Amino acid sequence: MIEIKDCLPHLLYQFKSEQEIFDSIIEISKKFTTERENISDYLHDDRLVSAYTLYFLLTNIPKFRGILNWLPNDFVEQLKGATFIDVGAGPGTFSIAFREWTSQSGEVYQIETSKKMKEQARLLWDGLYQSNELIQELPKNGGGPRVMFFGHSANEMGPQTALDYIKRVNPDHIIFLEPGTKSFFKEMLEIRKVLLKENWNQVYPCSTHESCPMENTDNWCHQYLHHVHTPEIERVSQKVGINRRYMAMTLQVFSKNISYKTNSAKIIRVMPETKFSFEWEICDQNQLYDVQVMKRGMNKSDMKNISNFCAGDLITYEVDKDLGPNKKRIKLIL
Repeated sequence: MIEIKDCLPHLLYQFKSEQEIFDSIIEISKKFTTERENISDYLHDDRLVSAYTLYFLLTNIPKFRGILNWLPNDFVEQLKGATFIDVGAGPGTFSIAFREWTSQSGEVYQIETSKKMKEQARLLWDGLYQSNELIQELPKNGGGPRVMFFGHSANEMGPQTALDYIKRVNPDHIIFLEPGTKSFFKEMLEIRKVLLKENWNQVYPCSTHESCPMENTDNWCHQYLHHVHTPEIERVSQKVGINRRYMAMTLQVFSKNISYKTNSAKIIRVMPETKFSFEWEICDQNQLYDVQVMKRGMNKSDMKNISNFCAGDLITYEVDKDLGPNKKRIKLIL
């Protein structure tokens, strides 16, 4: 497991104190929230690029592993031997997350336009792995299996540029792991329409290729990953005031050779829990339902487990009672 001490020697900037690390992470966080008009400024600053790398590498590793739990086993097995193509890679946090997950060497391509980010990625990769398996260029067509990964990059480059990259690379699988925002979801729907028209199969989150029921509404599909980090990262998160236990995202996955159909439904929204029930909005076969899961008869262990369910989790159920149009009382099959 990579720790802060493993990364510090391989950053563009050598921090003078722990407090300087905290202050720099807070500064970079503001660039992504309250000061987005100046968001690109940090790309020219060694200190801020290093702070970004240090914190988000150590939180993106469990984030990458966490999303794999939502994906079908046969798809995940194909990823283990795949060439990883990280588009808009930044300092390579998700490339390293992939490398750590597979625990093996293999070709990793990082596509990045920022000179500082490319320098930081090379410094970090060579420092951690002492290998030449990282390639910082656009791969040629052919070979496989190849997974193309967009980690918080498609939202910055826009749908058309993302689709252009896909056409040029011609991968076997595509993973979009993007911000869980309403604005990006609209862009993701544009990308989804094109990919389905070009005969890509959707692996997650949709169980059919029908139109999204949230299209042209104020609703949007996103997921939450719940993860308790190592004590070291929990301490840093507390110091800088960032909550990385609940990570909101838009996860969309496509494959050329895996057609995935499921009887499971996906939780879209977790509503306020009542004294008697858990309340969710779910998407089942591209239809939305408000559902109620009664607590009566549950043991404490099941109740605790169900209380941790987040948007994005899969459930299997049977209908207990119809409560009206698009509203059901259900029993979970655990």
